[in-house]
Amino acid sequence: MPPSIIEGWSATSLLVGLLYGGVVEEIVFRWGLMSLVVLALWRILARRAVTPSTGVLLTGVSFAALIFAASHLPAVAATGAELLPSVALRTLLLNTLLGLLYGWFFARSPRQASGQSITIGWSGSPRTFRG
Repeated sequence: MPPSIIEGWSATSLLVGLLYGGVVEEIVFRWGLMSLVVLALWRILARRAVTPSTGVLLTGVSFAALIFAASHLPAVAATGAELLPSVALRTLLLNTLLGLLYGWFFARSPRQASGQSITIGWSGSPRTFRG
């Protein structure tokens, strides 16, 4: 039987989660991947536009959100739980929705909104509560 997330709780894991989710994921997925996709599409599709269109932004946000979601599957598998299709679908769906939200926050206010939203999301994680 896989270990419980709540049983494995520790202050260290919470701190690492807050720092990783709030900093590293933002650098990789929003500053890096999303910005690269938006820049590439903007330069290819609308060279003369002063700013990228909403469609270009949504495409970049969506692409980064899908990759963000897929990047969480190895963590689920590492818990020892069997990676059933329902578990994979739940992981992909919830993380895609969060990735879309975080990406849109980042597109609107890159300095604060995205990192703060992930940190707030992590602080509400089941890992923060003892069972």
